[in-house]
Amino acid sequence: MARDDVPLLERERELAVIADGLAAACGGAGGLLTVEGAAGLGKTRLVQAACDSARSRGMTVLSARAGELERGLPFGVVRTLFETPVGRATAADRAVLLEGAAAMAAPVLGLTTGGGTPVRDGAAFTGLHGLYWLTANLAERGPLLVAVDDAHWADEASLRFLVYLVHRLAALPVLVVVAGRREELGADKELLERLRGDPLTSILQPAPLSEPATAAVVRAAFSPRADAEFCRACRTATGGNPLLLRMMSRVLRDEGADPTAFGGVRVTDWRHRWSPCRCCRGYTGCRATRGRSPVQSRCWATAWR
Repeated sequence: MARDDVPLLERERELAVIADGLAAACGGAGGLLTVEGAAGLGKTRLVQAACDSARSRGMTVLSARAGELERGLPFGVVRTLFETPVGRATAADRAVLLEGAAAMAAPVLGLTTGGGTPVRDGAAFTGLHGLYWLTANLAERGPLLVAVDDAHWADEASLRFLVYLVHRLAALPVLVVVAGRREELGADKELLERLRGDPLTSILQPAPLSEPATAAVVRAAFSPRADAEFCRACRTATGGNPLLLRMMSRVLRDEGADPTAFGGVRVTDWRHRWSPCRCCRGYTGCRATRGRSPVQSRCWATAWR
């Protein structure tokens, strides 16, 4: 029977690098992993795999996903990262986390210490320095994973914090995982390149799926009866992009397409009905765009990442 929970395929190397990074952090050595690639190649699933693996090791996980409409919100990603461990902490626990230099992070997070007034953005250096020490205070309690997805949409202030943190990671039990698209228009390429070029950085670039993996996805998400020629047509139509394969399989399944070579003709026709989505720079099919705005189309597409 076809299903939607398609397994993560041909990502053994990426998962091994993630596992090594988490093990190093648990051993007291920090590092940075960047996950790069076009929309649909599985960056989000790798970030989620890192988070799941970190939790299984007993690590604290701080995670955030940047949004295109939030680029103008200073420290928006940072506030999401620290919302649970700091914003929702008890007053006593928060006071401990914000001890010493970490107190300078309070204005950045919209918090107060000692009855002061929150400052919206925080001073440039003091805010970054305070966030670093807040991260260090959290790491004193146990190894830490900091994961940021869709970093190409992150606000400048949050990216500056990540750069500041990564330059001081070596002696901290912290792994930072940053995923994004380097080619995204409007991305802060200078700061993203500074992250990418740090000596502690390992770069992961997931590739399109091979023919055997494509066949596995199609048979899992569309029909176990899909023959080899049909699967090859699916790979030609999508370029082996896992997101597009899952979306196409769902559409073909709903339409009751023939899973044989004859049905491959329909796959080719389906390919020509696709058009780029202006919002997410990915692709949405005719069902997604018919009668929908670009934003609605984006939501339809990103649900299948």
